[in-house]
Amino acid sequence: MILSPKIEARHQQLQAVVYIRQSTPKQVQSNQESTRRQYQLAERAQVMGWPPSQIRVIDEDLGLSGASSRQRTGFQKLVAAIGLGEVGIILVTEVSRLSRRNSDWHRVIELCGVFRTLIADEDGVYDARDPNDLLLLGVKGTLFAAELHILRGRMRGVRRHPNLVLPRFRYRWRIPYAAFGIMRAENDDRRVWARGSPTSQAWTRARSMAAAMRRC
Repeated sequence: MILSPKIEARHQQLQAVVYIRQSTPKQVQSNQESTRRQYQLAERAQVMGWPPSQIRVIDEDLGLSGASSRQRTGFQKLVAAIGLGEVGIILVTEVSRLSRRNSDWHRVIELCGVFRTLIADEDGVYDARDPNDLLLLGVKGTLFAAELHILRGRMRGVRRHPNLVLPRFRYRWRIPYAAFGIMRAENDDRRVWARGSPTSQAWTRARSMAAAMRRC
């Protein structure tokens, strides 16, 4: 995220809102680097010209999916603040943090255009009144929504076909088994596979994708 000529004095007289979200509680615990980077956007807002008193951090949506805004009180507060004309710029690490639902995403873009609110991510600063920026924001929102749809489709496929057996594969290269404490077996990669990771052991016992996922 770099300084942009799109930032005007009128924007800096309003709030710079840092919106922070992680999709699941597990991501909050295991992916703390992403959370840390999101909180650092408050420092970036100062570099961009906003005084600390005008920087607002909204982090109520940590651990909540962006697929819907119904349970995301932080997102609702952000939309309300934009509608009241209180926000000069929204800062996110990537725009998918705001929403992965097309209707919610386009509502934010429309409000930002009406109230001249900028959106900034790590790629740049966007003005929803600019036709090129509006097109780019629309494409990004569509891609994020499509990505979520594809992931859901894959999960439904696993549930519908729990006994799906993946084709076996064989190692085509020599592995220094001794380096991993595994006794070398000539012409027998099953021994290496069976004594490998917990995931491979689960697959060997379960023989299906869904069952292996439950065992891991």
